[in-house]
Amino acid sequence: MKNYILIALVVITLVFASCEQPQDPFLIQKQNVGMLTDSTQVRELKTIYKNDSVVKFIGGDEFTGGINTIDIYEKGGEKLLELTPSQTLDSTAVIENIRIMDDRFKTEKNLSLVSTFKDITDNYSI
Repeated sequence: MKNYILIALVVITLVFASCEQPQDPFLIQKQNVGMLTDSTQVRELKTIYKNDSVVKFIGGDEFTGGINTIDIYEKGGEKLLELTPSQTLDSTAVIENIRIMDDRFKTEKNLSLVSTFKDITDNYSI
């Protein structure tokens, strides 16, 4: 009888542990913007945005230190993000800068591109 209770508890624990909330692709948090984390590498972008378009702009002369941006577009053509890698032409480089272009990206306090200064001061101390 004790074995059945122990097995039932293990099964219940495994079921609850496997029930994970899907990540919101438009949520802005301290360590991530949507599906991007602070350790996302350039080579992972095509996997993360497999249903979207990843456009890499490569300028003429990378040896002069020019910045290359990576744009993320929805399949419908809407620009979501503009990314700047930490190293030019390095697939293992992490994303250094993220420019949000779509107002669907929101913080947990519902701040987005269309938020006003009043919205920011109501939710955060400045």
